[in-house]
Amino acid sequence: MSPQVNSAKIAQNPSLPASYKRALRNYMSLKEDDKVLEEEDVSDDESYRGQEDIGCPRIVLTKEEKLRIRRPWRYTLIIRLMGRTVSYSFLLRRLQAIWKSENHMELIDLSHDYYLARFDEQAKYGGLWMILDHYLIVKEWEPNFDTQSNETKKILAWVRFPDLLIEYFDEDMLLKVGNKIGRIIKIDDTTSLMTRGKFGRICVEVDISKQLLAKFDLHDKVWLIEYEGLHLVCFKCGIYSHKQEHCAQDLRTSDLKS
Repeated sequence: MSPQVNSAKIAQNPSLPASYKRALRNYMSLKEDDKVLEEEDVSDDESYRGQEDIGCPRIVLTKEEKLRIRRPWRYTLIIRLMGRTVSYSFLLRRLQAIWKSENHMELIDLSHDYYLARFDEQAKYGGLWMILDHYLIVKEWEPNFDTQSNETKKILAWVRFPDLLIEYFDEDMLLKVGNKIGRIIKIDDTTSLMTRGKFGRICVEVDISKQLLAKFDLHDKVWLIEYEGLHLVCFKCGIYSHKQEHCAQDLRTSDLKS
């Protein structure tokens, strides 16, 4: 049986989910029925009382029309391979291989490297997947999802502590470090069991729109933090989306020196 973070420590750490499996399932589970869909705010257009622009007419949909339009998408996942562009056929083959679903899946390509995976019935895929060493971002479909304006902020990521001394592969110790990085989800089995000693490894929910922690101090020594699958992390400013050599902060510093 895989080691789990015990319940007493969960009570002391409210940010820590009680179950890795349940946490992931809740994190990416699909809406179960139409009730959730019906609770969406679907009547905004009906309350509009502004003046009509002849050159840009406003299209008004009733609540019933919106529900009818959205209902076919209630068993759909929004998918994006973070930091990597792949072909439609390649992604379809990989999803079929890693999910092995008996439920029919239709893959639909959108703009800006987004995809929709639509199912005939409810399907739950709790997990943390990587394709070609890049994270597969998966979340439940939501009304008015716009690929142009959507911004991925929080993701689940494996975090490593290279060369960390094995006596510090202790649950309390890893919780302290993990909660400085983000919201800790799971301690890797080989780290908990101390069967592999080259690095400690934990799964953490991190906000990539904010500065990511690059190191921590323990006993007057600095230990590095590595983020698996995040290939565009700048450790000058700590933000995901570019490398240090392309950091605006770094370039401004260079301009001041020149």
